[in-house]
Amino acid sequence: MRISEVEFYGLRSPLPSPARFSWGEARERNVGLVRVVTDDGLEGWGETSVTFPLWSLEERALTVRQGLRPLALGLECEEPTAVVEALARRLAPLGHLWSMVAIRSALAAFEMALWDIVGQRVGQPLWALWGGTWQRIPLYAVGFSGDALAIAQQAASAVEQGFGAVKVRVGFDDDADERLVREVRAAIGEDTTLLVDANMAYDRPRARRMAERLAPYRLGWLEEPLVRTDVLGLAELRRLGIVPLAAGENAYTVEDGLALLEAGAVDVLMPDIARIGGFQAARTVVQSARAQGIPYSPHQFGSAVGFAAALHLCAAEPGVLSLLVDVSPWELRTAVVESDPLLESGWGLPPRLPGLGVQVRAEALARFRVV
Repeated sequence: MRISEVEFYGLRSPLPSPARFSWGEARERNVGLVRVVTDDGLEGWGETSVTFPLWSLEERALTVRQGLRPLALGLECEEPTAVVEALARRLAPLGHLWSMVAIRSALAAFEMALWDIVGQRVGQPLWALWGGTWQRIPLYAVGFSGDALAIAQQAASAVEQGFGAVKVRVGFDDDADERLVREVRAAIGEDTTLLVDANMAYDRPRARRMAERLAPYRLGWLEEPLVRTDVLGLAELRRLGIVPLAAGENAYTVEDGLALLEAGAVDVLMPDIARIGGFQAARTVVQSARAQGIPYSPHQFGSAVGFAAALHLCAAEPGVLSLLVDVSPWELRTAVVESDPLLESGWGLPPRLPGLGVQVRAEALARFRVV
């Protein structure tokens, strides 16, 4: 079985309302998909991480079409891990010279598509292929917008729908951030887990101050308080024991993920399949976390393709704490696939069909494609 085609589909659509992050605002969002076709007629799909910045979609199209595709055509693909490792070695110099993020995330989508093909070929969903057991996956809701009161109301609504945890974004004005956390805690009650994401907004002194200010609201975790490269600073903050810390979505290599564990920097590891380089890389760091007694919570912030992939990981690898689901009203996220229900009442439902277990809709590709 050889690779006969590799294609990139860049999709984009506006958001109903702007999404605010500590680094800026988004009014549109992207989805980047990779389609791999084999010489025996099978096709697989994978998702790359192109949420931010907006122009990453155009970059990723070129990375896949001009960087990855020429190396991949004609390769045997029965063993996705071996194929991707070989391509990673070929492309690593460009990652160091230019952008490891682009290379690893392109490879992630490619590897995801290969595993989709392998699962279809053997007639098994990926979680079963890897020796996992079907189970419902606990979800936490994110994607609320508006002022503090509106966000608190939306969080309470998510709890009513069955979510056992909600996450809000901070990293703006410290007083306003504490007010937001206070409002949300009051709205969701004491029995719901409250997660807070700073999106790398703080330096070390501010991270400590905000951890201390937010600790009385009994956080499930404070996520990415420091820039991703400040692993030692994160480890120092964790040793203070103020609040649990989570990080890992911006680990772009296995080494990045392991560095967080080796430094003792996290209470929860958050690998993103579409950023770290694919399933095998994510599974490697998750297994290392499990050996240290550290739970994991996969990050994914794209379409239902990436969400399905994360569900497979969670069903295959023990130790999952929870999985992110974006509940903002963004049509493209779910319009891109046809599948059995992937979530119900705050729980994720891993696909039972072979491979990824989702079908990409041709009409959605035609409607939303911009690259």
